[in-house]
Amino acid sequence: PFFGVWSDPDLGNYADDLVGVDVDSNLIYVYNGNDQDDVFPIPPAVGYKYISGLNSLDNDLYAAGAIYEGNISTEPDNETEAYNRMQGLLNDGTNITDPNTGQDTTFMMNGDPVSGTGWIDDNVVDKRILMSVSANLSAGETTPVVAPGDTVGFVIAVIIAQGTDRLNSITELREAASEAKTLWDNNFAGVTLVDRPVLTSDEDNGLFSGINFEGADPGETLELSKTYHNTGNQALNISMSANNVTASPSSATIATGGYQSFTFSYTADNFIYSAHNVPSEYGTIQSAVDAAAITQFSEDMNLTTDDPYTTHALITNYGYSGSGDTVYVSPGTYTENLVIDDKSICMISTNGDPASTIIDGNNDGTAIKIGSWRGMFTLNGFTIQNGNTQNFPYPGNIGAGLSLGRSNNDFGTVNITNNIFKDNHSGYGGAFFAWSANGTINRNLFIGNTATYRANAAYLRDYRSVIGLNFYNNTIWDTSESTSIIRVNQPEHRVINNIIWRVSDQNLEDIDDISSGATIEYNIVKNGYDGTGNISDDPQFYEPDSGDFRLSTSSPAIDAGDPDLDNDGEDYSTDEDDQDPDGSRMDMGANILQPYLITDARELGVGAHVTVEGVVTSHNMATSTTSYSLQDETAGIHFYLQDTLLNFQLGDELRISGTLYDYNSLLEIIPDDASNISVLSQNNPLPDYQLLSMQQYLVDGESYESELIRFSDVVYVSGDWPEEGSSSGIVISDDEGATSLTMWLDSDTEIDGQSQPMDPFYVSGIGDQYNDSYTLRPQDYHDFSMTTDAGFENSYDYGNGWQRLPTFWEWWPEIG
Repeated sequence: PFFGVWSDPDLGNYADDLVGVDVDSNLIYVYNGNDQDDVFPIPPAVGYKYISGLNSLDNDLYAAGAIYEGNISTEPDNETEAYNRMQGLLNDGTNITDPNTGQDTTFMMNGDPVSGTGWIDDNVVDKRILMSVSANLSAGETTPVVAPGDTVGFVIAVIIAQGTDRLNSITELREAASEAKTLWDNNFAGVTLVDRPVLTSDEDNGLFSGINFEGADPGETLELSKTYHNTGNQALNISMSANNVTASPSSATIATGGYQSFTFSYTADNFIYSAHNVPSEYGTIQSAVDAAAITQFSEDMNLTTDDPYTTHALITNYGYSGSGDTVYVSPGTYTENLVIDDKSICMISTNGDPASTIIDGNNDGTAIKIGSWRGMFTLNGFTIQNGNTQNFPYPGNIGAGLSLGRSNNDFGTVNITNNIFKDNHSGYGGAFFAWSANGTINRNLFIGNTATYRANAAYLRDYRSVIGLNFYNNTIWDTSESTSIIRVNQPEHRVINNIIWRVSDQNLEDIDDISSGATIEYNIVKNGYDGTGNISDDPQFYEPDSGDFRLSTSSPAIDAGDPDLDNDGEDYSTDEDDQDPDGSRMDMGANILQPYLITDARELGVGAHVTVEGVVTSHNMATSTTSYSLQDETAGIHFYLQDTLLNFQLGDELRISGTLYDYNSLLEIIPDDASNISVLSQNNPLPDYQLLSMQQYLVDGESYESELIRFSDVVYVSGDWPEEGSSSGIVISDDEGATSLTMWLDSDTEIDGQSQPMDPFYVSGIGDQYNDSYTLRPQDYHDFSMTTDAGFENSYDYGNGWQRLPTFWEWWPEIG
């Protein structure tokens, strides 16, 4: 067997590390690729010296090398790849070849960068290191073994040395490593101990993780306590002060072996959040973000002690609660690479349609990058496309669509809902990468995103998050033929109710879970995934290649979501939080706002929740409520909103979301409230009237319901013309009484009280249905024409300056 040690030294600026291995000295080390570092003016070197094995372990390293981005050199993805690396192989089991000698080796970068000889690392990127040791061969054995019940161990010295420059730091490190070996072998003979106080913390293995407050409400005072220990052999005098954070007590003496608790307090300003509008107030989204209020602040605590050997750094982080300023963005394409630091931001598209409000990264970096943050970020109603970080050095090559910041103490809360992530490309997490975040990623659509190494769609990392992300009801259409679709690093993450579909038939790992405990349930996963409710059946999208990811009526995703998504013990039968908008059990997938063609919506039937777009073709058919007909190029439908009066005009283009309902045989859309109806445009031409015979209409009335239709050669059969203020149903026929139907003249129109046209006549109106009887509802007096067959259409000026409605008027009753 092999035993391995892995480490990520992050020497100063973590993105400019190099690795070296001294094989004969059992030393692997990291040094800086630049003469100066962002953190250290003279870069030190850090090394891991294998001192010796205990019991049955070998006293020499078996393998050592670097882990860095690359298909076969990055972090091992599973037990097999990890074992390969401990054997001195690459992830895929192929040999490591020294590029200078052409010989296979188990030690990478085994040259000497000080003298410039041998295999020297020249790839300046973030690097991790590993080394392994084998068990000793037992007498008579050909394979190293560890006997049952045996205990093994090894001794490693971690050494930091700083010389006159980055390469001289390696020389100093080698000397220190040799001294460490000598000290161990001689039981530390000659080591002189000093008398001193030693300040340690209760948290983070005795280190100091900072004073991190939660967000405060306006004027609110927050407090938190920390306990510090003196583990030295002399008394410790300590004092602390800052501008905006108060320590109590501000100074103390901690006896040898003693401790002291301190209370830190912060009082927030009386802040007020505001709104910023793009492009009416700000020409770019970035300029609106820059104008938004800063909500997160950091300040160094002045901490002094009388320990002459150590300088302590204590950072205070504090800020404001809430969602931050709101940035409202009108429809359009915004070619930007947004950067948001130290701010909570609520970014909302004004019409809620992600297809019409686009942030385009122009294939030049991350489209939206959240840097240092501890607040909230909301994104709703956008398409995030063409982010590209593939050619950026790690860690810049992550999350090309949306990247959520990295810091030891940064735990932001997100609400990423109703967005489309499309054609984003990175090294890790093609569309989305979260270093440290809590919150929800919900009902988003991921299309055609790719990653070179891991997670084409979303990389859910942990970085000390203790709550996790809820990755719920997203649809992923993956067109890549390599790597995973989602990677999960945190056991608190919940991946539920998603459709994760790979277009190719390659049997790849769609969900890469290295968290050992994340909740991954009730998903459709193309290549399968073990877990409650997970299936691999085709989701049966309408036209995914054309961007239409609505579910067909026979989709296995319908009513197949987690029956108790919020995990509160109450399922969808009584808990609205576990229901789709129509009150049924949740479907899998995003169900993102994608309007149905009206003809497709009608086929879904009563109870379905739909969104449609169309042109208003009627006046309001009610006095105190909202009742109109809507028509697109495929069909018509009626919509009704009770207890609310909304006024729309003929030719208004609307988007309506609601539930299909049968009202006395008439199919209607019932929106939940007025917010589910939006005006997209105005002054649109009405659809053409369809000239039918009554027999054609009655045979297939469902196909013409709520559409504009017209009959010719019409005569009265029975019924009276309505007086002003009254309604009337008049039976009419177009074949001398053999076929007839009811024409309903409503008092809500201006037809009642007008002179009755003489028959025969033409009549136009809305195809209607009541109690299984198909009827006609004219909307205006000019829907009647006295011409039997004029052979041409005149126009009726509706008086609003733009709309001329078709009619056959050639005779006015007032003038005979």
